[in-house]
Amino acid sequence: MRAPLQFRTIDDAAVAGSNNFHLIRLAAALLVLFAHAFHLLERAGDEPIGSWFLTMDASLLGVTIFFFVSGFLVSRSWDVRRSLKSFLVARALRIAPALWLALIVTVFIVGILFTTLPTNDYLVDARIWRYLALNAVLRTQYFLPGVFEANPLPGVNGSLWTIPLEVVMYVMLAAIGWTSVIDGPREAIERLRRQPWGFALAMIVAALLVVKVARTGPQYVGLALYFASGALAYRFRSRIPLSPWFGIALIIIAVAAARTPIGPLLLPVALPYAILTIALHPAFRVRQTWLHRNDYSYGTYLYGFPVQQAAIAFGARDPESLLAVCVPATLLLAALSWHLVEHRSLRLKVRIR
Repeated sequence: MRAPLQFRTIDDAAVAGSNNFHLIRLAAALLVLFAHAFHLLERAGDEPIGSWFLTMDASLLGVTIFFFVSGFLVSRSWDVRRSLKSFLVARALRIAPALWLALIVTVFIVGILFTTLPTNDYLVDARIWRYLALNAVLRTQYFLPGVFEANPLPGVNGSLWTIPLEVVMYVMLAAIGWTSVIDGPREAIERLRRQPWGFALAMIVAALLVVKVARTGPQYVGLALYFASGALAYRFRSRIPLSPWFGIALIIIAVAAARTPIGPLLLPVALPYAILTIALHPAFRVRQTWLHRNDYSYGTYLYGFPVQQAAIAFGARDPESLLAVCVPATLLLAALSWHLVEHRSLRLKVRIR
């Protein structure tokens, strides 16, 4: 038997079954809350991670972790299903129900409580229905009439900007996966021979989505590349060795070099490797807890911003008190979202598979 600190591939480490992905994603969501506690009070310069790294603050770090982990796990989902319809329905069930519930809560609870308009005027204002309808179909809107307008930074839920990109990456992965390109050249040629028009259409869709992401901006491109690196890590999981010592060394070097020109080049290598090692290597395996079995990360991400804005509207004026109030409140809402909506959607995903 190999010692737990020896090199082993991703596949070797995954055989044991248990992993820390839920904990990593929850930590990523809490990093976003941490950064917003400074940004929403217009104290971004005081946020320690952002003040150290040249190209990344705590919020972008958290979102980056989300996208890399998502690329890895969603690639596994495609590998298991191998059905375009089943995959897309499963992805919709993971994203849409919790998002729609969060939109309803934001509009009809948070909005009514915090709008400066009379309730009747608020409820008949076309802007609330525009917020609901467009966000529900991933055309991001940030403002509700009279809600949080007196806060240092207005806006109801600034975290929604990443969700359309996440869905774009799902569709891109599905299109490329269907062509069998990710399986190897022989499989792709066989798919092309059997279904030439479908192959061409899937490649066109993938190319159009790549162009769309590229035109959106450098942050979107960066997150898309992290998603792609997660997908590639899954594709070559049998060849990538995991070593805690190597992962720790990479992170130390990347942090130490963060303020140098090579820092931004080291981080995209060190961060994914560290995530996979912490998630899968036996050296980091811990006794399974409630947070291993229940994924509160998405709910934390969806509700953190409006909860923090509400606390600021009530008078929170420093990041420490804002976090002390908002972390437990957000986790409570995330737990409700998981147990009432997300977990039940997962059961439907299993039926579809």
